[in-house]
Amino acid sequence: MNFFNKSELDIKLLRYSWTIPLSTLILSMSIHWFSGDARTFLIYISEADYPGLQRIVFTTGLTITGLIYSFLSYKIYVNFEDTSPRKFLLIISTIGGIYIGINLVAMSFLDMYDHFSGHILTALTVFYGGMIWGLAIHFSLPKSSTGIKSIRLGSILLSVLGFITMTVAYNKAAEELGKAVILYEEMNLVQHPYLDIAAIGEYALVFGFFMILFSIELDVKKINDS
Repeated sequence: MNFFNKSELDIKLLRYSWTIPLSTLILSMSIHWFSGDARTFLIYISEADYPGLQRIVFTTGLTITGLIYSFLSYKIYVNFEDTSPRKFLLIISTIGGIYIGINLVAMSFLDMYDHFSGHILTALTVFYGGMIWGLAIHFSLPKSSTGIKSIRLGSILLSVLGFITMTVAYNKAAEELGKAVILYEEMNLVQHPYLDIAAIGEYALVFGFFMILFSIELDVKKINDS
């Protein structure tokens, strides 16, 4: 692969952009569950960033992913700057993707147990930025087929609905508990049902984002083959 010049965008790089984080989350959360460290079954994803093997898996995998997102954003711009129907959105997606990658690397080191505020700030940046990044790429890629566009729009909608569900459920739990913010120690003591709903919303948000990346992989493969 020609790393820094204009060349055919490597499909493997796009595949790594969603398979590495998906594998990372499944593995780290599984270790967290089976080690007996999980407070409940429906945990927040970042709860897997817990001292032990799960933290090593979580931090290493998401650090690699963050670097991939930054580099992938650059490569998408270099490859499609001449053919994109909306170059301004392509620029926005490039800047956004690099910024998301940097925040994801930071988030992987700012665990929710010891760095709660920093973790929430970087996580929200990744969540908001991921949805904007997906939309910007959606409207900036050339020659996207109707079927692939439908997959991507559905994935973006799933992420948005997941984010809304997560936010509303978390805030509802905090309201009923009389808290502005529910810290991990309080989650462990309370086990509020709205927190379970919020966790499901987070899963939907992240899965939708992975599906956005999968649809981009399909698009780029189609463009490369044409």
